[in-house]
Amino acid sequence: MSRIDPKKGLNFLIEATEKLLKKGIKFHLVLAGSNPQDPVYEEKIKQQINDSSLAKYTTITGFVQGDLKIGLLQDADMFILPSYYENFGIAVAEAMATGTPVIISEGVYIWPDVKNYDAGWVTTLDVDALTQAIETAILSPEIREERGKKAYQLVKDKYSWSAIAQQVIEAYHNLNN
Repeated sequence: MSRIDPKKGLNFLIEATEKLLKKGIKFHLVLAGSNPQDPVYEEKIKQQINDSSLAKYTTITGFVQGDLKIGLLQDADMFILPSYYENFGIAVAEAMATGTPVIISEGVYIWPDVKNYDAGWVTTLDVDALTQAIETAILSPEIREERGKKAYQLVKDKYSWSAIAQQVIEAYHNLNN
């Protein structure tokens, strides 16, 4: 659920999920997003999925917003973003706010919080590491549920408006000392 862009690491996600299918692990991948600035790349990704074993296990929704977006996040068993680089990762925080555990790369710069809270899985930019994290998440519903609860707590503790307001107050207080 993001812009379909080369920096998002879809190459890792596609290869990892193809490996899972070869192992006989079944799932349904929902790829939500678009890229009006680079429709050629977006079409390339769609075609790559449609030409692969993923075709019958994948839904490509295009851009989503509002209730549909919230519903997709709430219904998801996990949210995956193996990005090369993200300042923060708004979509990751949105997923965690719905209680959905995340699988992210160390290129998503909220990874230390995700790791510290055990709010999901953090991987290197490596197909095998990503494959293993997704496999573990799929095969471990109890762990997924627990990490989803921790994901929600992380958002509440660090990224909610009240938490942000408190951080700003503390920053201003520290300036005066």
